[in-house]
Amino acid sequence: MGKFGRRCLLITVPAIAVSGLAQGQTTTTAFDGNYVGVSRVLTLDETRHRSCTPSGALATLTISNGVARLKWPDGSMEGPVNSQGVLAMRASNGAHVDAQIDAQGGIKGRSGNFHQGGSKLIGCGYDLTWQKQH
Repeated sequence: MGKFGRRCLLITVPAIAVSGLAQGQTTTTAFDGNYVGVSRVLTLDETRHRSCTPSGALATLTISNGVARLKWPDGSMEGPVNSQGVLAMRASNGAHVDAQIDAQGGIKGRSGNFHQGGSKLIGCGYDLTWQKQH
């Protein structure tokens, strides 16, 4: 049984790994596509040292291979989308977007770029909305 048992185990383990990989690829690409910007609404303006971009147009958000990408007024950001449609994008300057994709292809989220200024946060915050382009 020693040699046969080892061969059986070696054959079974790769089959499980391939099955899991295929399943992971299916769930991470489920939200791939272009999402048109619907609105960007300034919700927090605690700035004393700089001004916030006003409410207005929002760039198209693109999801490809489970990675969300967005052009932002002062750069770009990207981050993963999980199988439940939760996305978390970050930019090199500390700005972030945390959002949720709904069953109708809508994305609602919040963004901000804050730092501690004395006893309170200083920065800009926005409510963001996108809709999947069909």
